[in-house]
Amino acid sequence: MPVMPIAKKTTNIFQDQWIYVHDSRVKMARVSNYANFYDENLRDTVPLSVEYFCFREEDLWKMPDVDLIELAKKELDLVGLIDFSCVSDGFVVREADSYPTYYTGHGGQFLIIKNYLSKFSNLQLIGRAGMYKYNNQDHALLTGFLAARNFMGEENDIWSINAEDEYLEVGELNKYA
Repeated sequence: MPVMPIAKKTTNIFQDQWIYVHDSRVKMARVSNYANFYDENLRDTVPLSVEYFCFREEDLWKMPDVDLIELAKKELDLVGLIDFSCVSDGFVVREADSYPTYYTGHGGQFLIIKNYLSKFSNLQLIGRAGMYKYNNQDHALLTGFLAARNFMGEENDIWSINAEDEYLEVGELNKYA
């Protein structure tokens, strides 16, 4: 479940696109700095995502939005990522089933759906949910970028992204830049 705090751009925020947080003092699991994906369209703010991994039955999932935003602000401050007072706004997105859940026989059933949808020339499946494929965040985003380029006339094979059995390093992704 992402909590999306908006911070003042003048703050010193981490330089990675996202980081995983391993600190027993907090509940957050991952923090993304969207300014590091594409900074050119940002003026005075930096959009962040503070992610909490939980089930719908848990108190964290049921917490009111305003309390989740306050929790994210406090935890960002506690681990030293950003000063509490620099966060100016925020919103919550409760996202169930963010990752594909594989089950025995899913491949054949998904292939039927994939083949049917491939008949539509103006449709491309992208990301984890659309491709029913666990991808790293950078691979999931790359499928979206390549789909956009395909609609502008390129011919990129989106299904080849992260199709190998090994992790793709940054150099491999740069071939699409």
